[in-house]
Amino acid sequence: MDLWNAQAEWQGLPVPVFLLGTSAAPVCEELLCRPCAVRRLAAPEELLPALREVLTREPAVPYVVTVGGFWGEDIPEPAALSKTAAAAAGTPVNAVSFRWMEDQGTPLAAEMTVRTPGGPKTLYVVSAVPARARRVLEYLGSLEASASLADKGRAQQSAAPVPDKPPPVNPFAFGVSVVRPSEPSPPRAKKRKRKRDAAGWAPLPPVERVKRRKAFQAATAAVLALAGAAFLFAAGFLINYATEAPRQRAKAKELAGLYHQSEPSGAAEGQSKPAAAPQTPDGNGGQLSKFSALYSRNSDLTGWLSIPAVGVDLPVMKGGDNDFYLDHNEDKKYSRYGALFLDSSNIVLPLQTGSNLAIYGHNCRNGAMFGRLAKYRDLSFYLKNPTFSFDTIYEEHNWVIFAVFITNSDPAQDNGHFFEWRLERQTAGANIDSFAAEVRQRSLFFTPVDLRPGDRVLSLTTCAYDFREARLVVMARQIREGEEIDVSTAARNPSPLYPAAMR
Repeated sequence: MDLWNAQAEWQGLPVPVFLLGTSAAPVCEELLCRPCAVRRLAAPEELLPALREVLTREPAVPYVVTVGGFWGEDIPEPAALSKTAAAAAGTPVNAVSFRWMEDQGTPLAAEMTVRTPGGPKTLYVVSAVPARARRVLEYLGSLEASASLADKGRAQQSAAPVPDKPPPVNPFAFGVSVVRPSEPSPPRAKKRKRKRDAAGWAPLPPVERVKRRKAFQAATAAVLALAGAAFLFAAGFLINYATEAPRQRAKAKELAGLYHQSEPSGAAEGQSKPAAAPQTPDGNGGQLSKFSALYSRNSDLTGWLSIPAVGVDLPVMKGGDNDFYLDHNEDKKYSRYGALFLDSSNIVLPLQTGSNLAIYGHNCRNGAMFGRLAKYRDLSFYLKNPTFSFDTIYEEHNWVIFAVFITNSDPAQDNGHFFEWRLERQTAGANIDSFAAEVRQRSLFFTPVDLRPGDRVLSLTTCAYDFREARLVVMARQIREGEEIDVSTAARNPSPLYPAAMR
């Protein structure tokens, strides 16, 4: 669009200049070489009527200039401004196009063209920085002066010829930047061709060519060997990862076979057993005979946990710390499934077993280990499956669940507080009443199962995904001799005490 040809319609009209917000006012008339009508618009809602007034005026003004933004920004948001310009001209938004003017990557202004039935209307969006605004207005003024000079030359055809000075190049284009003149770059030197003659370089001697070819072949063979080794390693890792789950299931089945084949008749897998009195030491150290085969494989064996409702029928180990069996199986071989293991501080000896035991296991996504223990978060599931068995290598016992709760493993996740449910002193003597109250307020449901001094407590702990490093704890106590279990009155806790990270 040639805005700068002299047109009678707007030859004497001033250029509308809108100062947005608190933007400074450049000396418009001196820079644009024509009269200006400067007006300050303090609020965004004033811009639409102002633009509508000048864009629909007859005769039309040459162009419109806005300086700065309402909120102190350098240049207003183009999308919002284009919507306002389209609304003022009564055209759709897609009838508005932008071209940018930049100085070494810094935006100075934008040329906005609004296509209307009466012809294109132009709006120049100028930076609020005075130096940048001056650069743009000087450019627009140079176009105005160039157009006036051309008109003067046409009017004075008999006078001396006017120098043929080309108009300034329009810098408003994508990818075009306005930069100060600089020295032209020196021509690039042509790449010199290597000539196979005495003045350049000569072909290698045959012996040298053979040596280099052998070196290249050796390097290629080494790279291929490394790539092959990396491929084989990756393939082996993937195969091992894919087959570990079936191997884990097969091992669990093998161990269960060794354990259950040694059980007395009538004590089949998952079948409840009556509470047994502690056995006295005998020639085999007081161990139950059904553990003999398993104990001979790994002397870290401490018992067997059977919870048929969640598919748990596995041995329980006990290491020197609480880390080893996180990634080692029942045969002390590496496994990402690890093994079920008792807390290293717990005591399991003939005629001496701790009153607060803790068993840990991974929450495997395929349901292995404690992967299905989260079913006990459902009250209806608990009502159907409140009991399970855990036998140490010295005693047989059944247990009844009395609480299920979510807790944190890091005190920072609960404002520095950490509920320690595993300590022996928590369940010792009179402390058991306060311990029971602490557990009750955290439990997902209330149960009729009580705790008394002298009761043994067992917790099953695994990972939960309610927040980072959360833990799911299922707590049970040993069933007393002759006790009848009835949990039908259990009810959901309407407001369990959760860690701060979960609230």
